[in-house]
Amino acid sequence: MATLANTANIRKAAEVLFSSQSALSHQIKDLEQRLNTPLFIRNTSPVEFTKAGKLLLNLGEEILPKIKQVNAVLKAPSLFHCMRLGETGIHKKLYARYNKNSKQLDN
Repeated sequence: MATLANTANIRKAAEVLFSSQSALSHQIKDLEQRLNTPLFIRNTSPVEFTKAGKLLLNLGEEILPKIKQVNAVLKAPSLFHCMRLGETGIHKKLYARYNKNSKQLDN
């Protein structure tokens, strides 16, 4: 939608997106059907967006950078480092004490 808004022409938008005009038209029609509303007025040059199309374009401009930010954060390797703790004597004693105390609570 943003590329279509920038180029104001389906053929030019398709070229920028390395797609065919037909494929882009089908994608837009599919989106319009899923949203159950037209997104732009056909047969106008330059392309003219409907109110729904303008709303979708504005929301996309707000949401897409946030989605990119979330993807970047989630793909950051530092989030997936974990620390493994080995079992030492103190851990065994603490676990045994916890186990003993939890059993006493059950009684």
